[in-house]
Amino acid sequence: MPQKPGTARTPTNFFSAERLEAIDASLVGCTARFQLGFSGSPVRQLVNRWLTVGDVKIRQSVEPFEYQYTDVITTDDEVPYMFEVTRRLWSRQGQFITVAEAEFTVSEFQVADQINVARARCEAALGALTAVIDERFIDRRVGEFVRIITEDGEVPADTTNAMRPFAPGVEEVDLADLEDKSGSFSGDPVLQSALKFYARGVENRLTEVGFILLSATADMLAGGRNKLKPDDLKTALDAAGEPGRWGIARLKKVAGTRGRLIHNGMIPTAEMYELWYDLEEIVRTLLRHKMKVTSAWDVRVPMYEGPVVAPDTEFDVDPVPPWANRQS
Repeated sequence: MPQKPGTARTPTNFFSAERLEAIDASLVGCTARFQLGFSGSPVRQLVNRWLTVGDVKIRQSVEPFEYQYTDVITTDDEVPYMFEVTRRLWSRQGQFITVAEAEFTVSEFQVADQINVARARCEAALGALTAVIDERFIDRRVGEFVRIITEDGEVPADTTNAMRPFAPGVEEVDLADLEDKSGSFSGDPVLQSALKFYARGVENRLTEVGFILLSATADMLAGGRNKLKPDDLKTALDAAGEPGRWGIARLKKVAGTRGRLIHNGMIPTAEMYELWYDLEEIVRTLLRHKMKVTSAWDVRVPMYEGPVVAPDTEFDVDPVPPWANRQS
């Protein structure tokens, strides 16, 4: 996969065995510095000085905080063309930023997995500090950035993964049934809550938080009591018109993963990635049954299989704002 100009492109699908999913060989063995920034209130002991929590450093300042993210952009051509655009942004002038920083050594494969681990380390350190002081010092997540330190200077790395644009043909799906029946949704508090949780789960795609939100959605639709019992799921799915499609062993695997996430706090990422699509299919099946809505669109969302074609990079005209005095 071609590298973005000025940006080290990390593997978007870190379960792919393809050689092209590996990061550039010249960066292997370099130190990468992951930074996670939050806007919030100042804490005197953190202002302009680093606090070490485990192997994570935390500080606050009004200095410019650099971050970036990637979007899928679609042209308005007769035949739509999709490509990725990475935008590098800066915090606002005078904005108070809490920065958590963790380092790791770049490996040849699964760099996106390394970024996920660094992010989790930073979040855990911020959680520890928040438990001791007050949550308002990290009021809103601003963004994150990865710098890979090389002999020739710093190289930014893309941190966005698991981006999935619509497949061709989505505009042909008939939505009349949804429009006709949606008026009754507001009168069903369980359905309203389930729809809200599902939307938030999708927003947190392929993360532990997203998996827990989808689990909660499936549980409330199956009439559970926050335990996501496989028998409850099977009964609900059979009632939704798919008897025999879901075996109890498969449902136990989904429920077991949810249990390990809640009680142990972690599971192998590859396992969650595989079961995410089972869990989302379960939720979509139960939601359509609850809404009494039919759809020609497949109830199982296609698995993410890598980045969209023709990566492109777009930066702000002036990536460093004038008030930052050209300092990085």
